[in-house]
Amino acid sequence: RGLETTATFDPSTQEDNGFLKFDKVRIPRKNMLMKHAQVEPDGTYVKPVSDKLTYGTMVFIRSMIVGDYEGENTVMMLQTARFLVKSYTAALSGDHLGGMVSYLNDVSQQPIQPHPVAGRSLVKDINDLGNLVEAYKRAACLVEAAAKSVNSDLKRGKRKEDAWNKNSVDLVRASEAHCHYVVVRLFVEKLSEIMDVSAHRILSALCLLYALHGITKNTGDFIKAGLL
Repeated sequence: RGLETTATFDPSTQEDNGFLKFDKVRIPRKNMLMKHAQVEPDGTYVKPVSDKLTYGTMVFIRSMIVGDYEGENTVMMLQTARFLVKSYTAALSGDHLGGMVSYLNDVSQQPIQPHPVAGRSLVKDINDLGNLVEAYKRAACLVEAAAKSVNSDLKRGKRKEDAWNKNSVDLVRASEAHCHYVVVRLFVEKLSEIMDVSAHRILSALCLLYALHGITKNTGDFIKAGLL
C-alpha cells in the first residue's frame, strides 16, 4: 500500500518523534541499514547490543550540521566585514554613505575615540528606543578599530589575506555589532507601522528587551564607545 510518515509530539515530556512505516512494501535485505540492528532472513528483528549505538550516527550527523553552520556563519560575517571596511574607507574618502551604514559617515567627520568618563555623552533614558538605536551605533567603533588594524598590518608589509586572517576575530565582532544595530533600527522603525495598541505595546516591550539584552552582553563595547 505504500509509505506512511508519522510525527508525534508529547507535551508532557516535550519529546517529538518521527518514524517511517512501510505497509506491504518489500525491501531487499541488502538495501537495509543494518549496522547495529538486524533483520534475519525469516523476518526476525534483532535489537542492537546497546540502545546507545542507535544514536551514534545521529549525534555525528548533528555535529556535522552544527560545524557547517558555524563555518558558514563565520564566512558570512567576514563577507559582511569586507563590505563594512570598504564602506568605512569610502566614508574616510569623503563619500556620503546611505542606508544601514550611514552611521559610518560620522567617522569621516571625526574619528571615533574612547571618551574619558567626564566627557561622555551618555544615554539619558535607556527606556527610550530612539536613544537605544543611537547607542547601537557603537558598531562604528568596532568597524573603525578592525579596519585600522587591517590597514596597519598591510602597511607593515603583510599580504592582504594574512592581514585579514590575523584580524578575523575583530572583523567578526564588527559584523555582529553592525547586525545588532540593523535589527534594533529596523525593529524600532517597523513599530511605527503597527496600529493595534495592544500589539504595539507588547512588541515595543520585546524590542526594548532585545536591545537591553544586547547592551548587557556587550557592556564593555558600549562603555568604551562612551555611551554608558
